[in-house]
Amino acid sequence: IAFYGLNLNTSIVLQAINFGTPSSQGTRLVYDNLWNTCVGNLILSAGGLLPGYYFTFFFIDSWGRKRIQFMGFAILTVLFIVLGT
Repeated sequence: IAFYGLNLNTSIVLQAINFGTPSSQGTRLVYDNLWNTCVGNLILSAGGLLPGYYFTFFFIDSWGRKRIQFMGFAILTVLFIVLGT
């Protein structure tokens, strides 16, 4: 549920990193908008998923699954509070 909740704010974040609505006109606008949305989503996913994957991969045996899960919940809580304000 949290992943889909973050997607509600994707358009705001994409505009903040200049991957919002392009300045093209005509039919080119449709393709540029699709391109910006795809590249922006890849940037957002890579920025959040890859570090979390590697962090968990290296620390799962020493820190434990429950602790890492609770850390993820805490980080998402902070992110939602920031996005909500």
